[in-house]
Amino acid sequence: MGREVLSAAKRILNRPNGWQRIGLLISIAWVVYIGIAVSSQYNGIANLYEGLHGDCPIVPTMSFVQWDDEKSGSPIDLFHSGERSLDCTVTSKRANLLLKQISDGVIIPTRSIEYGSLVAAVFFPVAIFWLLSYMIIWLLRWVRDGFRRNV
Repeated sequence: MGREVLSAAKRILNRPNGWQRIGLLISIAWVVYIGIAVSSQYNGIANLYEGLHGDCPIVPTMSFVQWDDEKSGSPIDLFHSGERSLDCTVTSKRANLLLKQISDGVIIPTRSIEYGSLVAAVFFPVAIFWLLSYMIIWLLRWVRDGFRRNV
């Protein structure tokens, strides 16, 4: 049974042509790249306490990683819904309140991965790459066939 599975796997892997194999390698490289980016962001995201101190405090976030409250699961942010920019005095007041809530145990900060962004970053570019590749191949063959009929 093991040899049958191995020979079936070899048949499947030998089906793609050279361009398809290049496309598979590019797709796999993209997925690995995104995985490394997420790991790097998760491990390298700035300390929440460092971001909340200073002249104009912020809650450090990145493309795929954010700070959440472990108890409620809600994101930790100094901005309220609909706010785009704030004065540094407002963010300082909110940061002090947030630090107090953390020290009192009301909020337990934890890092989390934004899976929606992650899935979009992995699959949308790969799907667009394959769709455009096959559309270009189809168009080129269509044009080539048009020249062949006229000869």
